[in-house]
Amino acid sequence: MRQSRQSVRIASNPVGEGSAFRRTIERVRGRAIAGAAILAAMEMTRPCKSASSDTVAGIASVDRIDRGRAIVVAASDCHAPIVLRGGGEVWRVAIPAGAHALVCAGSIAISMEGAVAAGTVPASVLSRWMAFRDAAFDAAPVAEVPRHPLVIPGCKEMRDPLELCAFLVELLRRDPQLHERLRTHVAAGEHYQIARYVLGQAPSARVGDLAASYGLSATHFRLRCGEVFGRSAKDQLRQLRASHALLSYQGSETLLSDLALDAGYASQSHFSDEIKEFVGLSPRHIYKAVHQ
Repeated sequence: MRQSRQSVRIASNPVGEGSAFRRTIERVRGRAIAGAAILAAMEMTRPCKSASSDTVAGIASVDRIDRGRAIVVAASDCHAPIVLRGGGEVWRVAIPAGAHALVCAGSIAISMEGAVAAGTVPASVLSRWMAFRDAAFDAAPVAEVPRHPLVIPGCKEMRDPLELCAFLVELLRRDPQLHERLRTHVAAGEHYQIARYVLGQAPSARVGDLAASYGLSATHFRLRCGEVFGRSAKDQLRQLRASHALLSYQGSETLLSDLALDAGYASQSHFSDEIKEFVGLSPRHIYKAVHQ
């Protein structure tokens, strides 16, 4: 039943006083910064249901990197250059003793010789980072993915997703051009391509229709979305619908009841409950944190 247009925007009690999201959103002001904070907090601080696609059994024995994926390597004890091979080409990389380097494959998978894998970079987190950032800034698709691998020296093992996020933030701050080069390599991976595709679709779209448009069976598409987002494709679309509506609300004077109905929610309370489920705060308290 359609609610009255005279309804208040929302009234609720604050929750999650000590949450990372509250600390983040209350430090920001302005629509652009607030939007980035909302998206980052909703996407990156949530727990991932499964990390099976991000881990590699027997890390020290890893000798292959699939396209668009990355691992952290250390030089072997013999101090010889690391040899990377792929597509009939050979690259030699010198890494100082005791140092680590991130190696990311481009458009072709590569094999390694003379290196010890010190950590496997969480593939879905790396892909989501790049895809969400590109979607937020409406970045142009990568026209051509380099064939050669990218080597970034001086990094940590980064087995934990939070370590990877910290590394990417620092890389973007310190060397935007190198971050862009990493983006062009990650874009070769299927995880990035699926994430960017889903982010470009209407949140109200049906999973079966998205799968058909992408060129996969519904079962295969749901499996890949689970690997990329750490949740089902349906739940990811729910999250996108909520974030789109929330971003519209935080910068407008539209009544919350109207905004909820425009976004496809059955009621204002349905919208409010879903936002609180995802981020632990009501739309009203997010709005106040941004505009006060």
